[in-house]
Amino acid sequence: MPRPFRLLTGLILFAVLTSLITLLNFHNFIASATSITSDLEIAVISATNRKWSTSNVYHNFKRQKWRNKKLIVMGEDDSPEWEDIQRRDSRVTYFYQRNHRGEELSTGLKIKAALNRVNEDSLVAIFDDDDFYAKDYLTFMEGQLRKEGADLVKLQNWDFFDGVPIEGLPNYKGTKLVGEFWELDLKIATEHQAIFGYGFTYFFKRSVALKGKFATKHGRSGWDSTWTQSLEDLGFNLKPVRGKPHIVIKIQHGSNASLQMVQYVRKADPPPYSVLKEMLAESLEVTAPEVELGGCQELAELIRGSPSHHKVGRNKSKRSKPIDPRELITLHFLIASSPDSCCNLCLSTHGCVTSDFHDSRCFFKGRAEFAAPWKAEQILYNQEKKTMATAAT
Repeated sequence: MPRPFRLLTGLILFAVLTSLITLLNFHNFIASATSITSDLEIAVISATNRKWSTSNVYHNFKRQKWRNKKLIVMGEDDSPEWEDIQRRDSRVTYFYQRNHRGEELSTGLKIKAALNRVNEDSLVAIFDDDDFYAKDYLTFMEGQLRKEGADLVKLQNWDFFDGVPIEGLPNYKGTKLVGEFWELDLKIATEHQAIFGYGFTYFFKRSVALKGKFATKHGRSGWDSTWTQSLEDLGFNLKPVRGKPHIVIKIQHGSNASLQMVQYVRKADPPPYSVLKEMLAESLEVTAPEVELGGCQELAELIRGSPSHHKVGRNKSKRSKPIDPRELITLHFLIASSPDSCCNLCLSTHGCVTSDFHDSRCFFKGRAEFAAPWKAEQILYNQEKKTMATAAT
């Protein structure tokens, strides 16, 4: 074989071997990175006092695609339903405890007690017991935490569902005031409350969690704002991140614990039927016909025949009444956003949605007017209050 030909063959062989080695190393790197991510444990924590929410919490957890996960639920009493789930699923832990006077613990102390049962090197997701989380939620949030290099991330936008029409109430199509359960806080949220409040999308490192301050009593400050403010004061890295459409559905109702519900909302189309069926019908144990939904009113088809175990109407006299499940999904979806992600948003002046989305009193155009949106809303509220007082006289 001529020398030039042998030299060319050798060079080609060397190039092929080099490419194979590079490819193999890259494959090992990808495999290693994948295994590191997939081997991380994510603990889902939920603090609950609603017996009817058991199915929803468990289905939210079970549908998550993340492989290495566990669920820790803290309630206020013995629960045969949770005990049965624990027997069937070793990933689930349910416990309850009260203070020395036999009183229910605050949400903050429930979260703290649950965190004490989580491994130091785990990641943690907070799930509200009455909201809905898509199957890739944990995967998405873990990716955001890694991308931001943060200690805690939380969504700054989410699907927001007005869930319970109440006859005779003057709010948007009967949506209940948040203050029907708690005394409504008409003060405008601070920047920290607006961005880092609403703890149902907190995703964080367990290693930093217990360094924060937990509210020991039910109160106006809320466990979430108190805790995240203390972490921020300690210098931890907290980041709001933009969520994908329909990755979380937040349910708005009269017994929401939030004293200052989301102030910045805009209209949005409902999620696709397939998403609704998975996130709502499954958790409510509903069978629904396979039809395409053309409008919000038709969403009621999802829950026809659902057990009427949801109770609403809790007020200061502690009364509650069951509702017709067909009425649960008859309104529209909104997108709730923190002020730093504003576009053309409609203000909610009373902690609930205003009566008309096209009302010029509540619609701001352009980013410039959102330099301090909570102050803008305070002015708007004061103007409306003055108008109401004038009308009364």
